[in-house]
Amino acid sequence: MRKFSMKSVLVFALVLVLALSVGLVACDKKDSSQSTPVQPVRPVDVDPVPTVVDLDPNYDPDNHHSNAIIYVTALFGGGLYNKETNEPVWDPFVTEFDLYDHWAPTSPTIYDFSGVLSEFSEEMGNAFTTIMDALSFEEGTLLYDMTLDQDGNGLNPNVVAANINSNFEKPVDINGAPLHCYYGAVAIYKKFITETRSQLIDKYGYDYDCLMFNQDFRKSPADSAAELEEFINSRGYQKVIFMSHSMGGPVVNSYLGRSKANRDKVELYMAFAPATLGSFDAFGAMTCPKDYLAAFLTTFGFNLEQTLADGGIVGGLVKSILDKIGIFFNNSSGMMALCPSYEFLNSVQLAGDSAGGLIVDGKKIGLCEDPSDPAAVEAAKNELYDFYNTLNWAVYVDEDGKNIHYEEGQELEDGSIVRILSGKELMDGTASADNLGAVSARLVDCNTLALEKDGKVTIQVDVNGNPVLLNKLGDRIKYGAGRLKTYYSRLFVDGNIAMSPENDINSYVFLGTNIPSTNTGCIMTTVVDKEGNPVLDENTGYPMYSCKLIHDDLAPVGEEGWIGGDGMVCTYASLAGMDKDALDEAGRLIVKPDYWHADVGGAWPLLGADVLRLIDEVLSNAKK
Repeated sequence: MRKFSMKSVLVFALVLVLALSVGLVACDKKDSSQSTPVQPVRPVDVDPVPTVVDLDPNYDPDNHHSNAIIYVTALFGGGLYNKETNEPVWDPFVTEFDLYDHWAPTSPTIYDFSGVLSEFSEEMGNAFTTIMDALSFEEGTLLYDMTLDQDGNGLNPNVVAANINSNFEKPVDINGAPLHCYYGAVAIYKKFITETRSQLIDKYGYDYDCLMFNQDFRKSPADSAAELEEFINSRGYQKVIFMSHSMGGPVVNSYLGRSKANRDKVELYMAFAPATLGSFDAFGAMTCPKDYLAAFLTTFGFNLEQTLADGGIVGGLVKSILDKIGIFFNNSSGMMALCPSYEFLNSVQLAGDSAGGLIVDGKKIGLCEDPSDPAAVEAAKNELYDFYNTLNWAVYVDEDGKNIHYEEGQELEDGSIVRILSGKELMDGTASADNLGAVSARLVDCNTLALEKDGKVTIQVDVNGNPVLLNKLGDRIKYGAGRLKTYYSRLFVDGNIAMSPENDINSYVFLGTNIPSTNTGCIMTTVVDKEGNPVLDENTGYPMYSCKLIHDDLAPVGEEGWIGGDGMVCTYASLAGMDKDALDEAGRLIVKPDYWHADVGGAWPLLGADVLRLIDEVLSNAKK
């Protein structure tokens, strides 16, 4: 029997922490049955942009300006801190740590992992104890503090995004020093602010504030977009330049889709590897976490299947970590909002003979046979989002882990009668309830629970005032899952993704490409017993599935079946229906071949020159 040391568990846990800290860091992934991952060939001709000192001491929070440059962070990229203790929460390092100091662009590995491990160990002391405690799910530890309940509230309500306050002050530690997680997890985005700020001071006399917007990535991008709107409006910004990474893209598109007034403020938007229409990685991490992490960990030579099969103390610890990570994933509205959208699954790349897509028991889910027929489109959307709402991460359960079920006409103990109202009909006015006005802003295109008593029909709400949502079977689902159909529809304006030049947005998309391990689909197969009957989850009663992630669909660009991607997000999902050739011809597509999702957004040496060039064009024109 193969033996594993405690050090191997440390590596496993540290990889998880590091991976999540840069937005599920893109690494080589292939089927977990294969022992050696395919490594990319990294370019060697990247000219680093000179580093400047942090100019924060020269920044006067009482003298802010009417315009702003704002960086919107990625999934797992935003800095979170405890506002009660003034301690960083989402950051595995005690002091400032620039991951890209360990960046290895000339190496076949993603990062100098041994260097990271060495520095981490020196800084944290007993790294094994620290990491295992962080993942133990005990109250006050990292994983507990990061996890939401089923209503989307933090188990630790003091954990918030590390943004400046209304007085333009950064969050500070107990000694009054600014928290470095203001610049994102492991301060990964710091140079995008400090380097850009230095150019503004030197050339334009500091006409623009340079700020981070750390989205609380546990929430839906729609919620973060509303907070971003408040962030901008409350500070009186008239013009805005956006940068965003990964899940920051859906946040910005949600912001743009909220109003024309928002769109009119945007002078420039640079979308770094945007996860606009979703990612099979996020779906895989929630739906089949063991399969997803097994493929991911092969990059670091860690055979998850073997470790679990061997059992023992190490196997038990690893299984425990996986179980706790699953709790964190399953209540994350942010992860839910990255499930592949209807628009993505119906793209020419996925709708035809592509090997990719969401395939359940041999059938592609959510495909529309006639996109010109509104009824067919509606039916296909419902098929997709109704399927999502029967998966374990979508279903709301009681204290015993059992699903909570309602039926039309059901009489409850207090004499109330259950009424299941269509969200679509409520929104278009063909259905009504006595408190409709109070909840109308939160309605989504999903069944809504109402109770009738004494002639009054009242929509039920959760602790946050969100309507209680039900799937087609009558089971209660989480608000983040139930809003998916509505959320994706609101990313579009007049049929085009909100950031599209057709909506008069001066946008540029930065893409990594040619990474053969990009997950381009997921095959789900119903688990059956010896008699061929579906095996049902003992709590929810829904079928259980085995999963296989697909990442081998690489036809040429523009042809049916082509998907490609940057190791985390398929290219079409990033472009969200925008014409790749037209963007390229207009100079609005900046491709970084063979670079990974985390690099295209986190690596200033890779992106800095283009960022400064594009901002300079906007600011120089504004001065004329």
